[in-house]
Amino acid sequence: TGWFSFPSFYFVVQNIGILIWGQTETGLRIMSAVAGALTVPLLYGLVRQMVDRLTAVIAAALLAVAHHHVHFSRIGLNNIWDGLFVTAVLLTFWLGWQSGRRHWFVVSGAVLGFSQYFYGSMRIVPLIILVWAAVAFVVQNGRLRQLFPEFVLMAYASLIVYLPLALHFVDHPDVFSAPLTRVSIFGEWIENEAVIRETTTTAVYLTQLERSAAGIFLEPLRMWYTPHEPLLLPLGAILFVIGLVMSLRRPSLHALLLFLVIAGNVFTMSLTNDVPAAQRYMLVPPMVMVFVALPLGRLEPYLRQKPAFGRYGPLFITAMATVIVMAINLNFYFFTVYEDFVLGGPNTEVATKLAYYLTEQDLDELTVHFAGLPRMSFNSHSTLPFLVPQANGRDIDPPLTEPPQEPLSGRNVFVFLPERMEELSLVVQAYPGGAYQEVFDGQRKLLFSLYVVDR
Repeated sequence: TGWFSFPSFYFVVQNIGILIWGQTETGLRIMSAVAGALTVPLLYGLVRQMVDRLTAVIAAALLAVAHHHVHFSRIGLNNIWDGLFVTAVLLTFWLGWQSGRRHWFVVSGAVLGFSQYFYGSMRIVPLIILVWAAVAFVVQNGRLRQLFPEFVLMAYASLIVYLPLALHFVDHPDVFSAPLTRVSIFGEWIENEAVIRETTTTAVYLTQLERSAAGIFLEPLRMWYTPHEPLLLPLGAILFVIGLVMSLRRPSLHALLLFLVIAGNVFTMSLTNDVPAAQRYMLVPPMVMVFVALPLGRLEPYLRQKPAFGRYGPLFITAMATVIVMAINLNFYFFTVYEDFVLGGPNTEVATKLAYYLTEQDLDELTVHFAGLPRMSFNSHSTLPFLVPQANGRDIDPPLTEPPQEPLSGRNVFVFLPERMEELSLVVQAYPGGAYQEVFDGQRKLLFSLYVVDR
């Protein structure tokens, strides 16, 4: 295991992009984009098997542009892989359930075991399958009895793949529980909340559960992605509710399986603080898009019964309705969210902008003099060492009370954060004739100032 007690295998996968594209943003993030992209055809395959081809096309298209899915496909974190894995597990499992072929259960189990080496939300999936199997035992007893050996084989395949990590967790149970205990509401947090709200811990938890579910269509997402909107935008939320109602009117095992994944993700998130935390909604997006697609998929055959719409009218109307939902998401994410959203905070933005500047410079004889303490130092963020590992930087300790005396050689870049701008005049006094430049964020707020001196 590595960072935040997550399994370290993900960094092997991430390194594939770095080996090809080098230490760049593209190299760091490309494997997340691959995972997000691969989820789309897998979702098509899943819905094609469970529902029909048109609904599958719509669900896949909606997922491809869903703002939450697009966002986590563009950052170098392991979260997005759980959406890929849960879709792959359900697809292969459902193929096995329908066909009875053993190899599909083996593949499903192997993928389930492999998924445990990434983000933590896949831990709930074995329990989801057990709950689903219990219901299937009631409604299709004969089928489940017939395929019971395949279920055992699926569990065996999963255990074999998971075993190396499982043995590590047996030796280090605190590492296994760390991703949950680090953000758990139980203990001091829930007791403090009960006191603050003047209510019971049970009431606090029920509020957590409510917010966790509402993050899909009512409550704005929080934490690592704050678009000021829930997972689904208003039109998508309406379609989602309609899709749920349609599924309830005609209950099926495939709809139950999809719903249990959503419910499982909602339940596990309710046990954590800061709900609804966007980075913990990783199993939900593919499943949610199926329910959003259901009413759109039913629109075409419904309109086909009306002669007034002609031969191609129903398909055209369905396509246009789908395109509208897609366009709303694309416009929201790329032209609304990024008006004010910054991932990582101002210090990360400073480090990133400075790295961009330095990548355009000849670093052989360049020294960065960074006036950022106490807020941040030159090497306090990994962004700079990653993007410009060869950069030579030193910190200017605060406060600078007199003009510096040391002689300079080569190119020298003095970087001052806004709160230390008054000290820049002392540097100008010591080394006159330099070039001054200001760097702003997207809101035209000053991030830092540069003073470049060549000697």
